[in-house]
Amino acid sequence: MHVDTHSVDGKQSARRRQTRAEDVMRKRSRKGIILGIVVVIAIIAIAFTIGSCVYRGSLSSNMSIEDSSVSGQLVAPASNQDVSYTLVAGIAHSNTQSETASYLSLVRVDPGNNKLSLVNIPNNIQVNVNDSTQCMLRDIPHVSDEGALVHAVASLTGIDVNHYVRIDDEGFVSLVDSLGGIDVNVAQAVDDPRVSHYVIDVGEQTLNGEQALTYVSARNYTNPQTTRASIQNQVLTALVDKMTSQGGLSSIASADQLSSLIQTDMNYDALSRFASIYANAQGIETVDMPGSSSVSGDQTYFYVNSSSWNALKDRFTNGQGLTEEVDTSGVDKSALTVVVLNGSGIDGFASEASAKLTAAGYNVTETGNAEQYVYDETLVIYREESDATAAEAVVADLGIGRAVSASVYYSLNSNIQVVVGKDWTPSG
Repeated sequence: MHVDTHSVDGKQSARRRQTRAEDVMRKRSRKGIILGIVVVIAIIAIAFTIGSCVYRGSLSSNMSIEDSSVSGQLVAPASNQDVSYTLVAGIAHSNTQSETASYLSLVRVDPGNNKLSLVNIPNNIQVNVNDSTQCMLRDIPHVSDEGALVHAVASLTGIDVNHYVRIDDEGFVSLVDSLGGIDVNVAQAVDDPRVSHYVIDVGEQTLNGEQALTYVSARNYTNPQTTRASIQNQVLTALVDKMTSQGGLSSIASADQLSSLIQTDMNYDALSRFASIYANAQGIETVDMPGSSSVSGDQTYFYVNSSSWNALKDRFTNGQGLTEEVDTSGVDKSALTVVVLNGSGIDGFASEASAKLTAAGYNVTETGNAEQYVYDETLVIYREESDATAAEAVVADLGIGRAVSASVYYSLNSNIQVVVGKDWTPSG
């Protein structure tokens, strides 16, 4: 493996070993990456199908999650027109048949404004279960039950959960294949062996279930986060278009198959309202819960940044945009000290980022290697709260990355430390 060969100061390296944390280093599986969009697709698909089906009661029964531990934790909204929150859980089975929550998100459904928004919740947050057992969120279905999972998420977020849905990525593949594939226009070629062996060429084409899963899960895009969000919305639209066309689901057999993909407390009336909101919404806004991860042994633990979450929670629950715009025009770039580290393990990434920042006017004092090449996402870490705006300026000038606070997890000897991840796009 080739990496940048610039040396790293020994003392700084030792301090990083003591306090190192990989913010957003959540090694999500293919299941985790895609499940958020899967549940929205499945809910909408089922809603469109059963809306005109005389066997709506039967299909609702197929989907019904008969788990009193879950129903006992759900809080009914005051009316059908009130904002509601749906917990989406991707429940995976291991080789030992134990259950884990491979993906968690909270979806805000706003009927009054025809708006859907979603917060991804890391599944490696440590919580107390049943007021005694301590484990990660993902392990709750195994050590307790899914009602305890609902309770833990409600306590963690400070938001009452009104509805619950569980699904997996096999459901997504089945959904696409049951429709005969989906028609999309691929703007960037897909060839990401970390996700799948499928290679998808540029241009208009029909994708089967496995290809569609690869398309929405791949990371080898220019500006991966923005591009993948756009692709997920494109796939969602393609699925809804297919379902509402003549070639969509029409037979009772297909409806039965589709309704078996998810389990939920929602009946067909609630699902129909969900589909109606999507039909009038302008996409689905998504965001990750803010915080940092810390590696201990072979485990990675995620710690929520309380102040950042409280600010995001206010925007989320009030129906505001989930991303704050930051004015960086007053940042004095030449007064900042910046260290750039290669966290990808790919030769030259840190050097390229360093050159880009130097050309933009920053004072790059050191370029070297991170201690582990495990960073999927580029991080721009700031030492003091007063440097937060400067970190956003660095993100803007790099054209990639996310600003995070050093907090107690990083020890910096500069104002800003950039860790270049695998999402970096090489120049030339």
